[in-house]
Amino acid sequence: MGRIIDATRFPEPGGRSGPHLSPKHIRKGPCHVAIISLSDLARRLREVITALDRRRPRAGDKGEPAIARDAAALREKAVNRLAEIADQDTSATDRPPDRRS
Repeated sequence: MGRIIDATRFPEPGGRSGPHLSPKHIRKGPCHVAIISLSDLARRLREVITALDRRRPRAGDKGEPAIARDAAALREKAVNRLAEIADQDTSATDRPPDRRS
């Protein structure tokens, strides 16, 4: 198995970029994508939120402020994504079925 590449490390559209990896680190060949249902994704996001809520700060750890900020940002993203999923789920049930002839 090859090395996993963090997509956030590559330049983004609009000129903003983070640390850069050379093209030799990019995995070649077929890519596998896991497809999960919205309900499964929502369940996993709730698990992440619960785990982050259980997290307790480690007093005296020099990296704790950064870890706490990252945890809060991750929790916010998970909550926002969960709300998006709820909106998608609601709008999908409000729509009439697609009837094609």
